[in-house]
Amino acid sequence: MRIILLILLLFVAGCDLLDTRDPEEPDTGRAGFNSATTPSILFENLSNSFKDRLEENYYSCFADSLFIDDNFIFVPSAGAISRYPVLADWDLDAEKQYFRQLLGTIDTESPVLLNFFDEEVTQIGDSAIYRYSYTITINSNDESLNEDYNGLSEYKIKRDNRNFWVITEWTDIKKDESPSWSELKGKYY
Repeated sequence: MRIILLILLLFVAGCDLLDTRDPEEPDTGRAGFNSATTPSILFENLSNSFKDRLEENYYSCFADSLFIDDNFIFVPSAGAISRYPVLADWDLDAEKQYFRQLLGTIDTESPVLLNFFDEEVTQIGDSAIYRYSYTITINSNDESLNEDYNGLSEYKIKRDNRNFWVITEWTDIKKDESPSWSELKGKYY
């Protein structure tokens, strides 16, 4: 009996059963993402999803039928549908596929930057309309992919049942001869 007790004591003393472990680094899978409790955080998340190249962050910016009764709607810029017919029936699945393709095509060291400017806001009860001029810049090691996309986007946003702001409708407007965001979507779909 003493031998069993001695072996048991040596076993417990020999292993680190009661020691605390070293803390783990936090999961940074959602870098640059904050819950969109304000519209400004929503658009910051949208911009950061390009910079951080995180698909989940991008998708979180749009209306999800699990949390809101509205479906996501995208209205492409004039002329883009004739070049890219897939834009005519664009939905959230198409939005996800385009973003995944965009990030998968451009090498990971190449920045993809989205900048918003010239903000205009119209508040409508529990929703709002935000208009931004935008520039998307792709700087790839593959010169054929380098391009700037410019235009104006109008976003109808609402709070979902989690009380987070999400994009329910997005209208893209071509401003000049530069390719628009709609053309970027069509190209990378």
